[in-house]
Amino acid sequence: MTKLWGALIIIGVMLTLIGLAGMFRPERVAEVLGFALTNSEATGQMRAIFGGHHLAMGAVCIYAVVRQRLDLLLPIGAIEALILVGRGLAALKGEFGPASIVPTVIEIFAATFLITVSMRAAKR
Repeated sequence: MTKLWGALIIIGVMLTLIGLAGMFRPERVAEVLGFALTNSEATGQMRAIFGGHHLAMGAVCIYAVVRQRLDLLLPIGAIEALILVGRGLAALKGEFGPASIVPTVIEIFAATFLITVSMRAAKR
């Protein structure tokens, strides 16, 4: 069980750090992901949507572990799965490049792990 908690904390911390980076270094995150923020409104959107969204997902993961409420991981896993749907649509339209590979692998792992853990917890 200790490895499970450790993995969940790692996912929560990773999502939190991604969210903080998106909020406070949106230009850098965009650059790493392979695109540029072309105006201040785009930067604001990156802070709000990418930063805030990931920060909230990370906080919920950490909260779920601290409170031992693994059922709360299902919505986070579902969000990650729907991000993968978006990546699939992007790939079909030729919008998937090398910068998308690492985030996609992380999202596949996170979605699968979070959904599996939450579903197993619900059966207890």
